[in-house]
Amino acid sequence: MSKRKKRADGLYQANIVVGTDPKTGKYIRKQIYGKDEKEVSIKAAKIQDAIRKGTYTDDKKITLQEYAYSWLERYKANPELENPMDSHTYRDYKNIIKNHLGPLKDMRLQKIQKQDILEAIALLNGHYDLQRRLRMTVNQILEAAIDEGLLYKNVCRNIKISKKPKSSQRKFTAEEIAATMSVLPDLDPQQRILMLLLYYTGARRGEILALQKQDILLQKKEISISKAVTFPVNQALFGPPKSQAGIRKIEILPPLQEELLHYIQKCETSYLFPGSDDRVISLAIFRRMWNKIRNKVENRYDTLYPGLAGTFDAEGYTPHRFRHNFCSMLHDAGVPAIDAQKIMGHSDVSVTLGIYTHFDEDKAVQMSGRMNKLLEEQTAALEQPLEISPSNTNSAQTMLNGLDPEMYKQLIAGLAEAVKSQM
Repeated sequence: MSKRKKRADGLYQANIVVGTDPKTGKYIRKQIYGKDEKEVSIKAAKIQDAIRKGTYTDDKKITLQEYAYSWLERYKANPELENPMDSHTYRDYKNIIKNHLGPLKDMRLQKIQKQDILEAIALLNGHYDLQRRLRMTVNQILEAAIDEGLLYKNVCRNIKISKKPKSSQRKFTAEEIAATMSVLPDLDPQQRILMLLLYYTGARRGEILALQKQDILLQKKEISISKAVTFPVNQALFGPPKSQAGIRKIEILPPLQEELLHYIQKCETSYLFPGSDDRVISLAIFRRMWNKIRNKVENRYDTLYPGLAGTFDAEGYTPHRFRHNFCSMLHDAGVPAIDAQKIMGHSDVSVTLGIYTHFDEDKAVQMSGRMNKLLEEQTAALEQPLEISPSNTNSAQTMLNGLDPEMYKQLIAGLAEAVKSQM
């Protein structure tokens, strides 16, 4: 490697031999750039290592997608797995590279400008998560290209993505609950107990799938939550709950008790949701099961409410939605936020209070709507011509028309309080 020298723009530069021209026999040299001499040395070492392994490429005509696939194999395959490509991380990056590079796909790696990346991101407008993942993927690819001497500048480094608006998780509508409950008899025992646990415990998906028989304390009418599963790959990985607050006991509510008892008696493994080879259910099997359940609920929803056919929120029908719905049930039952925090396993009561506040805002909107309707009805009654006869002298209309403005205001105020007390 040649002596490192500092450029006018502040970067350090050095030349490294990356091969030999087969026609002339002369060395092929590559310029390397870095913020300091140490960074240049590290990059040079990485290139030399890639040359020894036969993975180095210095094709100036290589497109971003071509280089991205090479980068994917070398940086994102997991050697600890039987199949190094069988991981969520690998598949997620591959999805971006294959389907979402847009105009960047066929552009030469060394010709890409910041505006090109912004245009590719703009094409995914409205899909905030895809925009974020595209930016993250391209940024990592260009950083690797710099390390390997293909680029000296990462034009993606300072690109910012707009934050996704906070989604307002909502509880289920009465129609969605009715459709859900009406399909329970049609589900197999495993599907049915999953739905009942989601609906009547508010536990996280990973906490429910990790349950074993020993966690169901029927005599105490409690479920012990002490572990959870995640899916870094298709097979589940056991670990602790999301936070220390997630270790808790949940009361087994009456609608769940008998079903849970029968299910445990017939369950042939220690896991409530077994997969194959005496292991807990895999991600692929869970997804197939959930899709079947959701499809049945959607079909029942369309059957029960033909006027609402086609409006079922299939995308929003998720296990986590049941958790949010259970929190709304605690709120409606008057359970204090500090107690709800312990039941839900929230790490901080502010999380619970935030959800409770959302429900209070919804209730205020509903009350406002009902009050507006009430006032409109009363105003309409006042505007009707007064007709006094023996049959209606005691009617509400006659009474209202007989009030002076001040008494009318007092009546409306009283009605408002009455409505509020019924909410």
